[in-house]
Amino acid sequence: MNSLAIRAVADNVRRLLEARRLSQKELAALSGVSQKSINDLLNYGGTVSKEPRLGTIEKLAKGFGIATWQLQIPGLPVDLLQGQMVSKVIENFRDAGTVGRENISRVAESEVRYSLVQNSERGVPR
Repeated sequence: MNSLAIRAVADNVRRLLEARRLSQKELAALSGVSQKSINDLLNYGGTVSKEPRLGTIEKLAKGFGIATWQLQIPGLPVDLLQGQMVSKVIENFRDAGTVGRENISRVAESEVRYSLVQNSERGVPR
């Protein structure tokens, strides 16, 4: 796993810990991952250069009750990270035919443009 992916996982674990008001010790109990391994992940790139194993990331995701791949998405808002909406969108995209996927993509792009216009009119930063 490359360092950007590891940092994304570390950032998402950190944000989920904060959102759920969990300590590293509590996450260790939920996931079966040692507190030291959690601490090493959260300090990756700073004082720690040891890469976490995929099994560790899988256990952490299971401890949070989310899919492993969700921990690897950089910058995903915590509410989406914790919910099932992103998984459902991906399942729908996967299950749609070619035309359906094109429609889903077109609608998604349209919604992003609409949101950007609405936010700029309200002075909300991007």
